[in-house]
Amino acid sequence: MADALSTGENGSVTVKALENAVRGGVGFHHAGLTSSQRKVIEGSFRSGNLLCIVATPTLAQGVNLPASRVVVRDTRRWSTVAARSMPLPVMEVRQMMGRAGRPGFDEFGESFLVSKSKQDEASLIDFYFKGETEDITSKLANPGAQNAEEDGALLAHILSIVATAGINDRDAISRFLSKTFLASQMESETLEMRTDDVLHWLCENGMIDRAGESKQVEKRIKEMKTTEVEEESWQDEMPSWANSATAIPGLDLIPKEEPLTRRLAPRRGPAIFGFKKASMYEPSESFLPEPSAMTYSPTPLGSRVSRLYLNPISGRIIQDGLRKAMGIVSGEDKVGQVSPLSLLHLASCTPDFLPLWPRKNDYDFIQEALHGHERELLSTPVDLEEERRMKGTLVVHSWMDEDSLETIENDWGVQAGDLRSRVELLEWLLYAMRRILSEDEGLARIDRGAHKTLFESIDEVHRRVRYGCKADILGLVAIKGVGRVRAREMSDTLGVASASDVSLITERDRSRLSDLRGWSPILVDKLVDSASKSVRRSR
Repeated sequence: MADALSTGENGSVTVKALENAVRGGVGFHHAGLTSSQRKVIEGSFRSGNLLCIVATPTLAQGVNLPASRVVVRDTRRWSTVAARSMPLPVMEVRQMMGRAGRPGFDEFGESFLVSKSKQDEASLIDFYFKGETEDITSKLANPGAQNAEEDGALLAHILSIVATAGINDRDAISRFLSKTFLASQMESETLEMRTDDVLHWLCENGMIDRAGESKQVEKRIKEMKTTEVEEESWQDEMPSWANSATAIPGLDLIPKEEPLTRRLAPRRGPAIFGFKKASMYEPSESFLPEPSAMTYSPTPLGSRVSRLYLNPISGRIIQDGLRKAMGIVSGEDKVGQVSPLSLLHLASCTPDFLPLWPRKNDYDFIQEALHGHERELLSTPVDLEEERRMKGTLVVHSWMDEDSLETIENDWGVQAGDLRSRVELLEWLLYAMRRILSEDEGLARIDRGAHKTLFESIDEVHRRVRYGCKADILGLVAIKGVGRVRAREMSDTLGVASASDVSLITERDRSRLSDLRGWSPILVDKLVDSASKSVRRSR
């Protein structure tokens, strides 16, 4: 089992510690491990080869891993929003404790909360055992957003409604949102204001176009209002039994001598509320509400951003960065430069990227990179997380430069699982960047040659991020069964650079490869055969 945890590269410090732990029957499980390593730990625990797993709360979320006993040692974690340690939610702790004694595996289960004192014990009981679970909240919008740019979820959903769902007028959008879970948690006036703000932002940032007010939509709105009035008109009439009752002496439905207001308790809340002016939400800009009959159509950029599942703000940042890059490549900008780091940093500035927390000893190197590569930066983060986003850029850049997992963990404190998640995010964002550039005819018309050069540069960086290698061995890592370590060894030993080169190596070259550590004649033959098939397919 310990051998299955090692990868093709030298094991990192974390993996070596995990290998030692599992030999003693104990494993650990957290986001720093790769998915394959987590699967090994989970499978070993199910089979009984591991007696105990020490894990973060992520193990409790959706992983079918029954246990007879669950011990929750810590009930607090750091909150980036509050900038301090906060208690774990009641729902999360109960979810973890619910893993104990699963039906079909155990007759009963035991769960424990560890307290540090008698006072702490009483607090834990009151909060987690006697307290109520948190309310479920809609994720369709950010409840704390102050404007459209802070509401990426609502931006993405409304763009998707217009671009892919065929709901393309203001009234239909409003009716659709009124049926969502969000509408039950947000005042209708606030939801309408936020919807108008989002539509305004999408129009101003080239995601959708206003197609004008539609007579058909106006007719539909009028017909629907008429129908609604007819359905509710019975409420406006006094029922027959009430008319009869008023004829009874001494009986009034509402006593005339006692106005309704006299029977209510004095007001404790504000005198006015529920109006747009009273909302804490601040629109992105000063604008008029969208007319109910206004129709919209997606732009090519909006359609592409929606189909790539990008946050529209990410799409805007990428397009702005690409315009700046085109100015540099075409020669219009005489100051800036475009490098692989430029493209990585542009992608890392988007809200779709997950930045990395710098350690204390990372800040000097990060600041040096920010100032030393200033002319290469195509964007500036808008969320005051410049150091965190640059760290993510530099860590993935180290991966592209073929630094080992052990080196990256020692230099940056980033473990293999965290690195893999950032690599996958940047690979996706670079792919999106390439698609947005390829479909932007406006940029292509600026300079066809510069457009092609920039496209090829993005494609190269995308492949380098995917395989974690320098540009000179991209032709080798594309061969099935050849990772970046073997590709580098083949390049250094034989000087080959492509599948075509590998397919033509001599018997002497095969023997030289076979003598390398970790190689064998059978492996060499398989790789040469794979390279030959790749060449034939390309022809």
